[in-house]
Amino acid sequence: SQLVPSSVHLYVQELSDMKPLHMISSVWGPGHIEWMERALIRSLKWPKNNAALKEATWHIFTRPSDVEKVVDLASKVGVKEIRIGELPQELVGTPRQMGLILLQVFLHVMSECLKADASLLTAPPDTIFSDGTIPNLVQLAKHGNRCVAVPHARVNPSIFGALNDQTTSAPELVNLLGKHGHEAW
Repeated sequence: SQLVPSSVHLYVQELSDMKPLHMISSVWGPGHIEWMERALIRSLKWPKNNAALKEATWHIFTRPSDVEKVVDLASKVGVKEIRIGELPQELVGTPRQMGLILLQVFLHVMSECLKADASLLTAPPDTIFSDGTIPNLVQLAKHGNRCVAVPHARVNPSIFGALNDQTTSAPELVNLLGKHGHEAW
């Protein structure tokens, strides 16, 4: 049975007067890159999400050895600009140091967005946005100084086979979460 009725529609069509949109991701190593390709990129390419991202700037932080693959994947989304920040190769994998570095880059991008009166969307590599979520978030954040927090549900990789390449709605994604949810969720 469905957790959310299919009659629930969360789509927002009005994108013409939105604030500039920036996204931030940190991704490195084969595991993150696989999630980015099979989860994040896939959902960013769904029609309603993709339409909301055409003018976006995407800040991606990765290690030097992963830049080429990450840029190749990110370019499939069709955002206006991709900005790559290289993480120190030798520090990737040391949690405390990486946490401090990622905090610094996140604060830098947040500061840049505040100066430009832009919205900032966090986009970890294992995120799956249902089709229509990004324009809804843009709509919610477009007036005044607002923070829109979105819980990040954890799933098992088995969800990849169940996702539709064309589009997955919010009710469909919630149903898939029920079937493929991570044991910690």
